[in-house]
Amino acid sequence: MSTSVPSKTAAQSIFSIQSCASGSMYKGTEINVAGMFLARAKIRIGRDVTTALTNYAGILFQTSPKVSGDDWWTTDQVITNGNLAVTGITASTVSGAHSAGGSTLTLSASTGMNAGDMVFIKDATPAYEFVRFKSVSGAVGTLLDNLVYAHANGTAVFDQAEEITVDLDFSAAKRFRMVVDTAAAGGQAAAAVGVALWVEAWMTSLDNISTTSPLGVGHAP
Repeated sequence: MSTSVPSKTAAQSIFSIQSCASGSMYKGTEINVAGMFLARAKIRIGRDVTTALTNYAGILFQTSPKVSGDDWWTTDQVITNGNLAVTGITASTVSGAHSAGGSTLTLSASTGMNAGDMVFIKDATPAYEFVRFKSVSGAVGTLLDNLVYAHANGTAVFDQAEEITVDLDFSAAKRFRMVVDTAAAGGQAAAAVGVALWVEAWMTSLDNISTTSPLGVGHAP
């Protein structure tokens, strides 16, 4: 019996975490996808103010059929963030020093933060971090996954962070990039988002599938 073995490239940064101010467009890392067939992108979006958005942000997935040049970037998909209706999102701060690997996050106040919520910890580069609460009891949130970075007392924490997964087809593309549009939701609306958004994205690609057969199968002795 033959065996199919997929070859993947993991942990490819396509949009380094950054603050995307309202009313502009931001290009991510350009990726050579000539040797890739498919990919799955993971996007995380955080806020650093409690003000409600005035419009959705657009996230554009663009490819080019050319190996170089900027004259043939076209948009294959446009998605928007899903968190527009939330007004007055919860903000808090880290209470006490927290070490990397910790399983809890103690806050100065946890009102409005609940089990299942994803929050954005706005620390200094590179210690920005998204975490999800497994449970919240008083001012202490137990995390679904442990902290990756250490966080000092007073570090800002914002509720209502988002994550989005998108499947991508590179079978007829040479290059790929992700663009964040905070000006007009991918060109489909008239208003800017109103506040800055913190965005980062990574992807894993399927590069090829090899097929192997056990020695001797299908061959005469």
